[in-house]
Amino acid sequence: MADNVGKIVQVIGPVIDVEFEAGHLPAIYNALQVVIPGRGGAPALDVIAEVEQHLGENRVRAVAMKPTDGMQRGMPATDLGRPIQMPVGPGTLGRVMNVIGEPVDFPDRPIVAKEYWSIHRAAPSLEGSGDCSDRSDHHEHDDGHEEFVQRAQGLNRPLFDGPRCQVDGHRADRSARIGSRTERDAHQLGYPE
Repeated sequence: MADNVGKIVQVIGPVIDVEFEAGHLPAIYNALQVVIPGRGGAPALDVIAEVEQHLGENRVRAVAMKPTDGMQRGMPATDLGRPIQMPVGPGTLGRVMNVIGEPVDFPDRPIVAKEYWSIHRAAPSLEGSGDCSDRSDHHEHDDGHEEFVQRAQGLNRPLFDGPRCQVDGHRADRSARIGSRTERDAHQLGYPE
């Protein structure tokens, strides 16, 4: 599929329309690459776009993942035959990437990865992971509100117990009940030590 090359027929901001030969239309979510060679071996333009719509007349509409400055009608756009892929694995830990998997934090240090996964892959199965009722930090009360108990720092105190929160007989503001607790906060709220 990498030899499926179309030509750009329209550029409107990040949206590009590309025309392909009859019968060679790329699938929705396929990645298109527009590369124009520059001086010194570096490309003057290297843009990945994602096909979002089939327009008819052998044309697709795609959204560019980088600026389209310098892109013109008639430039070649290659169908990569797959969706945009991101690197996964230990090499990505602690790194900042853009939407196409290129490093943003240290552009001169490429991300080393053995695997690349499609950004449109199926969600992982939640089977066997349990739900809130199985977690020890989640409790549902008779009146219907839920309580999440903070286990960090061994405080065992409510982190958020819904809009009907009562502390020492006074109604507490919901936003005041979200966040971490310190020993001082716990003492001021009257929680037992």
